Amino acid sequence: MNNCFAITNDGCCNKILVQQFIQGNTQSFETIFHTYYVALCNHAFTFVKNKQLAEDIVSDVFTKIWEKRDSINIETSLKSYLFKSVSNLCIDTLRKAYYKKMNFQDSLETNTPTQVTTIYQDYTENKELGNYIEKAIAALPKQCQLIFRLSKELGLKYAEISQLLNISVKTVEAQMTKAFKTLKASLMQEYAVA
Repeated sequence: MNNCFAITNDGCCNKILVQQFIQGNTQSFETIFHTYYVALCNHAFTFVKNKQLAEDIVSDVFTKIWEKRDSINIETSLKSYLFKSVSNLCIDTLRKAYYKKMNFQDSLETNTPTQVTTIYQDYTENKELGNYIEKAIAALPKQCQLIFRLSKELGLKYAEISQLLNISVKTVEAQMTKAFKTLKASLMQEYAVA
């Protein structure tokens, strides 16, 4: 019955495995878990830089997909779906950790990029502010937005962003400066900070 558990490049067995999993087949779930667990932990570690936290995040993803297997709609490959789920949970986890450390009022009263970063990191504490900041970030030019998100959401250093996007570190710095100035001006206008 379940003789097609190897994940192949053609995706054939992947589809069968996913169908069996969605139907509640625990053996299919175990196969998926054992096939992807280590790779997903390594992927999570690149975000959170903590082995235990990476393992917890991957375990949470597997728990959630098992609990919601009836409503899961995998439009890409299973592998892509799992890696995207882990990436999203890593980003959410990092955001929550940063937000707890920051003080919103102090950040609004200063003029440095560090404080704009603090406001960005703090935004889920206040949903209205969070929605406003997310809109302001989305309004940034595409490259500026991408660089800002790589730096602030994924925690990449400027040199890493430079290498990833095949641009100079100076370009990254210029785009970050532009993002900080734009976000600061937008926040100061919205919240009438003098």
